[in-house]
Amino acid sequence: MKKNKMSLLMILKIAFTYIGAIIGAGFASGQEIFHFFIQYGREGLIGLILAGLLFIIGGVFILQLAQRFKVDYYKLFYRLLGKGSGFMVDLIYIIFILGSISVMLAGSGVIFHEALGVRYSLGVLITLFIVLVIVYSGVRGIFMLNTFLIPFLILVIIYTSYIHLNVGPVEINSCVANVSILPWYISGIVYVSFNLFLSMAIMIDIGSKVRNPGVLFSGGIVGGGLIMLILLLMGFAMYYSLNDIGYVEMPMLLLADQTGPVLYLIYMIGLWFAIITTAVANVYGFIHRVMPLFKLNYYNSAMLTIVVVLPLTRLGFANLVKYLYPVYGVVALGVLGVMALKVGVKIK
Repeated sequence: MKKNKMSLLMILKIAFTYIGAIIGAGFASGQEIFHFFIQYGREGLIGLILAGLLFIIGGVFILQLAQRFKVDYYKLFYRLLGKGSGFMVDLIYIIFILGSISVMLAGSGVIFHEALGVRYSLGVLITLFIVLVIVYSGVRGIFMLNTFLIPFLILVIIYTSYIHLNVGPVEINSCVANVSILPWYISGIVYVSFNLFLSMAIMIDIGSKVRNPGVLFSGGIVGGGLIMLILLLMGFAMYYSLNDIGYVEMPMLLLADQTGPVLYLIYMIGLWFAIITTAVANVYGFIHRVMPLFKLNYYNSAMLTIVVVLPLTRLGFANLVKYLYPVYGVVALGVLGVMALKVGVKIK
C-alpha cells in the first residue's frame, strides 16, 4: 500500500514537472494558442486535438528515451546524432533555451507592470532572481515547486476557460485573419515540437533518475493528458470569444478580466506561476550545460545567464512568441524526427 502511494506521488511529480516545463507565459497567456491554432478558425480546433495527442506521445517518448540511455540531455544528442550533428544540435539547443528564457522573463515584466504598476525591468529582475534560487536547489526543489504551483495553475486555467465556453460561435473571418505561413496541421506539429524540444533538459534528467519505467510511462500519460485537456479548454474558450480578444498580447488574461477583478488577479498570479515553472526548467537546462562546457561554477553560470538573457527581454513578449517560436518549432521538428529515427535504428 505504501509502495503504491509512493509510486502515485512520483507519477504526479513527473506529470506536474512535465506540465510546468510546457505551460509557460506564452501558453498560459493564450498568446501561443492563438498564434498556432485559433487564428486558423475551426481547423485550428482540430489542430488542438492533434497537438494534445502528440504531447501525450512525445512526453512518454522523451521519458523512455531518458530511461534507456541514462545520460545528460546534451550527451544524448551526441550519442544519437554523432559528434558533428550532435555539436550542432547542442548549440541550437542552447540558443533555443536562451530565447525561451527571454520569453518567460518578458512575460513576467508585462505581468508586474500590469498588476502592480512597477517597471517592466524590475519585474524581469525579480522573477529571474527567484528562478535562479530555485534552480540552485536542484531537481528535488524543482519537484517541490511544481507539486505546489501546478495544481493551482491548472485549476485557474480550467475555471477561466470553462466559464467562457457558453458563448455562441463566431464568424471567424469577421474577427481574425490568418496571417501564418504554415498550414494549420503543420502549425500544430511545430508547436508541439518546440515545446517538447525545450522540455528535454529537465525531462531527460528526471527520466534518467527514476528507476521504475511504469512510473515514467504513467507520468508522461498523465502529464500529456492534462496538457491536452487544458489546450482544448483554452482553445475553445478563445475561439468563442474572438470578438473580444482580437490580437491582444494576453488573451486569457483579458477573458479573466471580463469575469471580474478577483479572477483577473488570481489568473495573473497563476500566469506568473506558469512563467516561474517553465523558466526554472529552461534555466536549469542552460546552467547545467554551460557549467561543464565552460568549466564554470553555479555563481558564474548564473551571472552568464543574466548577462545574455536580459538584453533579449527588451524585444517584447508578443514579438518573441510570434517570431522566435515558429522558427524554433520547424528546427525542433527536424531534430526530434531524426532522433526518433536513430532510436528506431538502434533498437533494431
